[in-house]
Amino acid sequence: MMIFEDFSKMESGMWSGSFLKMFVERVYLEDPFIMVGQSFFGTDMRANTNFFGDGYINLKFPGILLMSAVSGLTIYISTLIFNRHDKALRVLMLPVVMAFMNGPIQVTLLTNGLILFWLVLLFLPHSVEKKE
Repeated sequence: MMIFEDFSKMESGMWSGSFLKMFVERVYLEDPFIMVGQSFFGTDMRANTNFFGDGYINLKFPGILLMSAVSGLTIYISTLIFNRHDKALRVLMLPVVMAFMNGPIQVTLLTNGLILFWLVLLFLPHSVEKKE
């Protein structure tokens, strides 16, 4: 609700404060995540807004739908890849994917290495053979 209250009367950022800032004209005078930190914590701390907040700050309500769809697709792809492996490996990797999902998903796919993580899992053996 704080993000909605703070950014509902502002122009949408179109990712001008994130990974596209070199290509898109800045909309906000200050980094939106510092604005969230000032509103919530009262200091100049950067605050992560999760993918819903990121979508709203940048594209308003269509941004929430877009970011939800991208996050859902990310979970779906992760599920397809995890289903190739043993249950033990899937359980161990679930916190890793959830940690990736907590960050801004459009950045996580590349700079935080989620795509690389998927590639490693694709090339791992499908199951572990137990020797008796």
